[in-house]
Amino acid sequence: MASKISLADLRGMTEDTITPEIAGKVLGCTGFLLGQMCKNEPDKVPFPFICIGRKTIIPREGFINWAEGRTGRGGSE
Repeated sequence: MASKISLADLRGMTEDTITPEIAGKVLGCTGFLLGQMCKNEPDKVPFPFICIGRKTIIPREGFINWAEGRTGRGGSE
């Protein structure tokens, strides 16, 4: 796997969404694993995401909020 990405690096990005590959670099796992979990076991994924066909999209701010313990998947916890 490529180098790890910090939450500070993620906050510095300008994109509204991130890929499972980027989220995986923050979490220390593969993007493939995250994408498969989102598609096959969505109830086990604690952060917000959207699957559209074969593509998994993760809202950057929602992921950061989850990683910092501010919200869960529903966004209002």
